[in-house]
Amino acid sequence: MKNPRTFLITFLIAATTAAVIVRFVQFVAGIIDFNTGFFEYYAGTLKSLHYIILCIIIVGFLVLAIFEKKRKTIFFKKKLGHFDDTDTAICGIMLLLAGFAVIYTAFTSGIAGLGFIEILTVMFGTAAYGFSGGVLLFRRRTYPSVGLAFLALSVYYVVRLVFLFLENHIILSMSEHLIRLLTVIMLALFYLSAGRMFMRAESKTTRIKACVFGFFAVTVAVSEVMAKLIFLFGSPSVMRNNLIRSASTKFIMPDMLIAAETIALLTILLTMLRRRPERVKAGDK
Repeated sequence: MKNPRTFLITFLIAATTAAVIVRFVQFVAGIIDFNTGFFEYYAGTLKSLHYIILCIIIVGFLVLAIFEKKRKTIFFKKKLGHFDDTDTAICGIMLLLAGFAVIYTAFTSGIAGLGFIEILTVMFGTAAYGFSGGVLLFRRRTYPSVGLAFLALSVYYVVRLVFLFLENHIILSMSEHLIRLLTVIMLALFYLSAGRMFMRAESKTTRIKACVFGFFAVTVAVSEVMAKLIFLFGSPSVMRNNLIRSASTKFIMPDMLIAAETIALLTILLTMLRRRPERVKAGDK
């Protein structure tokens, strides 16, 4: 019997599209001061519209996750030990690329200006991504090891949250930093749940949490990057140059790093949703 169809991907595409549109409209409307990262005083309803959309999206993913768990779709039935070699190889490569993105971003942003603890954090994140990617790519069946690496990634994102707060005391009033804060929180929670899954220490709600946190993190990160890229290449040169020159929002690298990390995350989620082709015996017709 075929597994019931999942609606998670359809909702992911619709949710990301809606978030991209709203975020792009905010950029075009000029309600964000690119030099400070704050909303302008005349932002009005448009200031809150993006957050309202994100609230609707996370509730939507929660409802869908609960609904699909009851329908026993592939995400909630698939055993981690049943990943085939193609699945593990693709996930491994994406995780290794995410580890490369962590250290590449640090060097591009000026690793010489980082403190000792910050450098250790970068090395820790790179090692966690590298280890989990290497295990999946080369050893493939040591899933408890991947679970430990994912738990380490959760710790890595918690440390990044601490630095994000320390560097930006007024973070809740800054649109750029608030979005990154939200994404990093979701990534930390996803890898916490994914770590339990790979270590086979799941509870009844572990996969629901992984589903909600994972897909929501992808939606926020991808929509943010896409909206900025569309604005970057499609807006008047004056607006575009102001965004790129902004020292406080740091336009390119932080979002590119988040994008690389969420692509790895999305690969894992899609692998969980992929059905294995059914093998037909020679005598079957």
